[in-house]
Amino acid sequence: MIDFKYEVVKTMVCGKMVEVHWKPDPINTLDLINKGSIPIEMADGTKSYVDFRQLDHHNQFIDNPAACQIALQYYNDCEQNGSFIVNHIDLDCVATGAILLGLIPRDQVDEFVKWAALDDVDPLNPILRQDPTPEMLKKIRIWKYMIGGPKNTGWAWIHGLTMLSDLFDNPKHWEKNIIGLERKEAHRKVIAMEDYCNRIELDDKRAIFIGPSHVWGFDIQLGRLPDTNYNSVNGWRHHVVMSYVENTGKITIGCPNRTIAEHTFGKGGLSNIYPKLEKFKPTGWGGRITVGGSGRGIRLSLDEAKDCFHYLVDHIMADTA
Repeated sequence: MIDFKYEVVKTMVCGKMVEVHWKPDPINTLDLINKGSIPIEMADGTKSYVDFRQLDHHNQFIDNPAACQIALQYYNDCEQNGSFIVNHIDLDCVATGAILLGLIPRDQVDEFVKWAALDDVDPLNPILRQDPTPEMLKKIRIWKYMIGGPKNTGWAWIHGLTMLSDLFDNPKHWEKNIIGLERKEAHRKVIAMEDYCNRIELDDKRAIFIGPSHVWGFDIQLGRLPDTNYNSVNGWRHHVVMSYVENTGKITIGCPNRTIAEHTFGKGGLSNIYPKLEKFKPTGWGGRITVGGSGRGIRLSLDEAKDCFHYLVDHIMADTA
């Protein structure tokens, strides 16, 4: 359930006319698709809207790869201009638009998508934590860091698009930012651990609640145990984290990976719990097998988030134990 604030933005990006339809309602979305606009990760609760490209991997399309990975076969489809339908800003969504517009160099796009897709669908994968960090992964991390701030307009999506293009067009301009990234990443981990120390934990210690959360910290808070298999249920201190971000009023739920999500919640992982949470607290819950959350643009209070966590543990997880 999206908080619809429809906005249309048209501007030139790298010599191409780009039109963004930001948060149209479902009826307008279907009409825009029929007129040729391209929906990118247009999920509204438990339903996703796509065209023939199927650029989504949520809800009924959870078995699809990341949208940017699907977009590779349509590289530079929007050679002169592009019209997109979007309702959020993250790397997969913006990168998909960049690929369709051909803004990422053809000789680098495969390498970029390899890392961007993995970061989106399996963000806790140990490959993403290798040392030294691959140069392409550094670009991805600096984009994610720099895109911070208000992200609830079509213009913000355009900003993400131009910044991603500039990372490839003017790499020297970004060198200083990339060099400082390790220090910022170390600081993030400290804050994530502080949030973890203030967690709520009930009798079923497989689940924890972080709220309010001040940084993304699932990689720290789920507690990967040393010298264990990444896919083993014995490899993690916790199997699911529910996190509440106060400045957006949004809840995010995450599991370490698909194996543990399906071990905890059955085949389909977290996809099984969104309808149950929707009945308990209607917001438009949705997402993927390993990560999802409350509806985009719908604000919840901290107390409401805690209620959702208690419902998750005392009812949903108790029934699947």
